[in-house]
Amino acid sequence: MLKTNCDIGERGVAHPIDDQLMHYIDIANIACGGHAGDANSIAYYQNLATSNKVMITAHLSYPDPANFGRLKMNISITELINSLTEQYLRLPVGKIKFHGALYHEANTNAQLAKALVQWMEQRQVNLILTPDDSLLANHARQHKIMVMAEAFIERGYQQLSDGKLSLIPRGQAGAELDSVTQALAQYQQIQNGALLIDSQQYPIIAQTACIHSDSAIALELAQTIRKLRH
Repeated sequence: MLKTNCDIGERGVAHPIDDQLMHYIDIANIACGGHAGDANSIAYYQNLATSNKVMITAHLSYPDPANFGRLKMNISITELINSLTEQYLRLPVGKIKFHGALYHEANTNAQLAKALVQWMEQRQVNLILTPDDSLLANHARQHKIMVMAEAFIERGYQQLSDGKLSLIPRGQAGAELDSVTQALAQYQQIQNGALLIDSQQYPIIAQTACIHSDSAIALELAQTIRKLRH
């Protein structure tokens, strides 16, 4: 059964949607200050996740709150690692999910993937949420870091020229699934191991599927999936 994960704490303490989502998800990726979040929101959502028996990951990003971590930053590996260390020390739970542009860059940039895995080893991180066929996943497995393969429920996918699947970039047609019916259909496809894109099926491996808390359908979607599973 696919575990649902959700990016949480990106809109401050006691956000009404985030608070309710915590009752319906399995994993909370708590923003640690790189793209959003601060000491108060981290403590608040860590406590809320713990009380609801929800697994926690530290949600780490390029240090770029102005762009919500969604643009690739031209900074050195050293600068990035220093920022990630600062973010992670706010929530050192041994489990990580990268955010936004850093998430995508780590999946395709071998130098970055290797540097991140080396850093995770130093910080004794033992689990990473990332796509199954990503460079980050491959390097993590080589270094005995557990990979929880991730897919996305309410984001559209496309096939790249190399045959791999990729999210449609935000702002482009089809990037966001805006109906619960559409998203549920994709959830079922992910669970069955094959995404349907332009009438063709593409294999996909995932143990967890993400719902973005700022999606308009996030709460209804999480509630509906929880009902389907019980």
